[in-house]
Amino acid sequence: MKGRRWKTAWWIIILALALGALLLWSGCNGPKPQATYSLTVQQDGLGTVNPAVGTHSYTRDTVVTLEASETEAGWTFQAWEGVDSVLTDPKQAQVVMDRNRTVKAVFSDGTTVDPTPGNQPGDSVSHTAQGVSFNMHYAPAARYQGGLDDTEPVIVENPFWMGETAVDYELWYAVRVWAGHNGYLFSGPGQAGSDGVLGAVPAALTKDQPATNVTWRDAIVWCNALSTILGLEPVYERHAVEIKDHLAADWPEINTSSNGFRLPTTREWELAARYIGPSVPDPGCEAAYMYHDLYWTPGYYLSGAHNTWSTSEQRRVATYGVTKTDSVMARAANVLGLRGMSGNVWEWTLTTGTESWQRFVRGGAFNSTWLWNDPALRIGHPGESRHRAVGFTDTGFRLARNAD
Repeated sequence: MKGRRWKTAWWIIILALALGALLLWSGCNGPKPQATYSLTVQQDGLGTVNPAVGTHSYTRDTVVTLEASETEAGWTFQAWEGVDSVLTDPKQAQVVMDRNRTVKAVFSDGTTVDPTPGNQPGDSVSHTAQGVSFNMHYAPAARYQGGLDDTEPVIVENPFWMGETAVDYELWYAVRVWAGHNGYLFSGPGQAGSDGVLGAVPAALTKDQPATNVTWRDAIVWCNALSTILGLEPVYERHAVEIKDHLAADWPEINTSSNGFRLPTTREWELAARYIGPSVPDPGCEAAYMYHDLYWTPGYYLSGAHNTWSTSEQRRVATYGVTKTDSVMARAANVLGLRGMSGNVWEWTLTTGTESWQRFVRGGAFNSTWLWNDPALRIGHPGESRHRAVGFTDTGFRLARNAD
């Protein structure tokens, strides 16, 4: 009897030890509740939020209070999205960190955007000046998130037309020659692409190269000349008189009601480079994001590209990492029908810098590289500032025009 009792006791001890080991293993290797969760704070419009825009970490079950402040003139707070509760003050809300959360503060300036009054995004219109034809495509008014990280709220209040390509040398030359006989003054004759001869007559191999070595001042005067040729009202004035001399073009007065040709602003340029629309085509941008009911290309992409990992895809839409420019028609168009928004030549915009001489260019050029440490080709890159009175062999310009 005594022996049986000892055997039973040993079996009980062995089972207890095994059960303890199993419980210990489960505690070490089994699923555990997550200790921290991330809170991503986003923002539409201008204002201040606390916690700040970005991603923050909190201990599980922490109750986070969110607060929005109206710190920008003309912008009012509208609502918090993605929260658990709104407090007595509607600018304040709370979330419980029981999982990874994303919330958004929405501000409004009261502007109502009518994106497509009569035209559809990408619609094309053709013009002919001095026997040379060129196309422009319709871009809608819209809101989007700008910058390389897609966090800067931007609004373009009015629709506009954008040139299908950078101005090619054939068109530049034809208008410049006419302008020279009609009282317009330029600092230089421009050239075809990176390797052209200054002022040379366009040839079969050079006429579709981008016009380069064109100063910002000369682009202003040239746009006015093109408007006059086509019977449109010039945009750029000085003391209510059309600017025809590049020396008078430093600080032009903008006739905002004009239907003539002009340079795009950086905001318009970026909208035209990013726009996808209410749905993503197939094939289309793999990382497209939605903002105000429209899809947009991320800022770290090239304009029109479907992805960022395929070299052949980047080459499909952009001329870069080479020794000279290519035809303005050489690369595939983006959703709006615009070609070469990334690469080939930098493009002058109307936007000025902090110094009086600074004017911004966008888009990168043929000599830019597709590297993370050289983001010039990426459509969210803010561009470079260049001297308004200097022409560059890697810089041209693209036309814009107010939508009628």
